[in-house]
This record gives sequence, structure tokens and C-alpha cells, in this order.
Amino acid sequence: MTTIYEKIMKAGIEFSSHESDLYVLKTPESEKIISGYKFKSIVSVFYGTDKRMWYDIPFAYDPYWQKKYI
Repeated sequence: MTTIYEKIMKAGIEFSSHESDLYVLKTPESEKIISGYKFKSIVSVFYGTDKRMWYDIPFAYDPYWQKKYI
């Protein structure tokens, strides 16, 4: 099963993170990925300091979990 983080990486969409939260730039491509996300009800949108819109996807930054538990 492909994670949302892996889908974002494969699509080449700009992202960032804070701890386990994945921040993804809101684009037509990311909107499509988010629309199919099983947990989309917990995804929020915010304006970054760069004045662009970003998705905040809680607990979705895979490297955080890999570092913590592997």
C-alpha cells in the first residue's frame, strides 16, 4: 500500500514537515491526491509564511515514524 507521503514524493509536489505532520503545497495535483486520501477529514489548509496555501496532513510524514520506530 502506497502512503500519501509516497504519492506526494512520486508526484514531485513541494512539501515540508513538522515532526509527524506533512505539509503539502496546495496544487491541482495535490488536491487530486488529497481527494482520494482515506483520512481526508483530518486534513486542513493554511496560509504559509510564503503567502501560499498548504495542506496540513497530520501523522503522514513517513520519515518521522521510520526514524522513531526503526
